Amino acid sequence: MIAGTLYGISLGPGDPGLVTVKGLDLLRQADRVYYAGSAGSEGRVSHALRILRHHGLDEARLSGVYLPMSEDPAVADATYRAAFAAMEADCARPLRVAFACEGDISFFSTFTRLLELAGQAGLPVEMVAGVPAFLLGAAVQGRVLASGRERVAILPRLRDAAELARCLEQFDVVVLIKIRSVAAEIADLAERHGWSVVLCESLGMPGQFVSARPADLRERALPYLSLLIVRRIQP
Repeated sequence: MIAGTLYGISLGPGDPGLVTVKGLDLLRQADRVYYAGSAGSEGRVSHALRILRHHGLDEARLSGVYLPMSEDPAVADATYRAAFAAMEADCARPLRVAFACEGDISFFSTFTRLLELAGQAGLPVEMVAGVPAFLLGAAVQGRVLASGRERVAILPRLRDAAELARCLEQFDVVVLIKIRSVAAEIADLAERHGWSVVLCESLGMPGQFVSARPADLRERALPYLSLLIVRRIQP
């Protein structure tokens, strides 16, 4: 690990065992580990911190970056800028600095804005890849996500369930991320068209839930980080 470089470390979807050997080795070497979390009406939550604690990292070296749950991007940006200023100062000392967050560091990650700020500041960055949640979602069902010539699409924050139907005209499998607002409509379409669905909640974490029943999309209060894998069944 090189002092003065910011390392982005992927922690995987929630199971501490899915942190890569490389990522864990760098975290253990770091002088300072910043980690992602959220701050909302129910207080502060960090799945990243739970994973870091599982691996016994010295808590004196840990520092949380808790992003406010707000639709106003300026609110989150102020938190990002303050956190990056601290990271940049640590790198200048120079310390060995890492930022850790669940999932993969390059896939809809809280690291994205920090990477932009590092680029603007000319701060060297190294990123360590990890396991994204949708791959674990396929694995816990004992299924492949795709094979042969199958095509896969990823749709975040779907606003119109009809867009899913249009997408499945061109793709065999669609991964949907953050689906609460259209879950019931997707259930209706899945039953009408005979699509296969896999609903995943809290993958790799305590309380993990996985279901192939479209009805669960209507009946459950879905958490923010739920995801859905939809497969078009060939006639």
